[in-house]
Amino acid sequence: MKTLLSRILLFLMCCLWMAAATSCHKDSDPDDKTQRTVLVYMVANNSLGQSRFDSEDLSEMQQAALSGHLGKRGRLLVYHHPYGDSPVLLEITAKGERQLKTYGDDIYSTSPERLREVLADVSAEAPAEGYGIVFWSHADGWLNGTNPADGRYKAFGDDRSHYMKLTTLADALSGRRFDFVYFDCCLMANIETAWELRGVTPYIIGSATELSVHGMPYHRTLRHLFAAKPDVEAAARTTYEYYDEMQSASTGVCQISVIATAGLPALADASAELLATQTSWPGSLSGVQSMSVPGKTTYYVDMADYYRVLAEQSGAEATFKKWEQALAAAVPAAFTTAYGIGGLKVDKHCGLATYPIASAASLTTRGYNTCAWYADVISKVPLYAAAL
Repeated sequence: MKTLLSRILLFLMCCLWMAAATSCHKDSDPDDKTQRTVLVYMVANNSLGQSRFDSEDLSEMQQAALSGHLGKRGRLLVYHHPYGDSPVLLEITAKGERQLKTYGDDIYSTSPERLREVLADVSAEAPAEGYGIVFWSHADGWLNGTNPADGRYKAFGDDRSHYMKLTTLADALSGRRFDFVYFDCCLMANIETAWELRGVTPYIIGSATELSVHGMPYHRTLRHLFAAKPDVEAAARTTYEYYDEMQSASTGVCQISVIATAGLPALADASAELLATQTSWPGSLSGVQSMSVPGKTTYYVDMADYYRVLAEQSGAEATFKKWEQALAAAVPAAFTTAYGIGGLKVDKHCGLATYPIASAASLTTRGYNTCAWYADVISKVPLYAAAL
């Protein structure tokens, strides 16, 4: 009798233990799984790193981690290529930096091979329900090819004077999906860049102009990027407010916007419709709002102001009104101070820049005709198609 009772009690105890263990496992599962991993791809082996602006931002990231801005289920990884040294993959935590991997510098950080390698390492080291990526370095939007006259960079990054073209960047990111792509670098909020990267993310945050060397205030913005649903508009607004608070024409300058890629196909259709109203090359574009630093070649203008002028020249004001509606859906947030870098006066800022095409020769400048925006939109317009 005692033996039977002992067996029954033992069975019940086992059942209770298994139930408790299962319950604990279920409760801990969500806490154990990373909700979002954010990678900062920091190519600082250039003048920015030489001036230690990378160290400044890493300190801001550490401050954000200490303040709990990464949330309970967020992880912040940084691919850091410092000036004159080998690149490393770091994790920023409330307890400090943790080095995950060291890379050889035989492969440039601006090569697609290195970017793909880092993305694979991040997926392995910090698997998550979702990912975000921040690109940190010099940048120059869609510009391809070389131009000895002004020595500008090609698209993204600068590692020992090696750069990554926009089409190469898009190819390296192909097949991946990010909750957001934040460009903490100059001149990446343009229609050419956004169109090229529309398939990898629902949101692109960037600047239509040159950006301050101090870049994103990570100690203020990361909490928005690690929210359960990333608040990209709040991140952009916070960056703008950080600089606007300075109230200085030299340091308190910022243009930043949020691009919703779901709205880009409608904007592309509206752009093609408006451009199709042109029967001749535009006259003077001198009055269009430039997004380039005064004294430098104007590769970027405010897209809305440019299309407004084209519509006025071709008598297509009604078409422009439709175009504005498409723009509003594609750019849900845009912020600007009165001035930009280098004393640029910013009277108009729709949140997207574009290359102003003034003649047939413009189509091949700096490899413009290699961009997807040219292939998918510009080349479909009779005036432009006949030019090449």
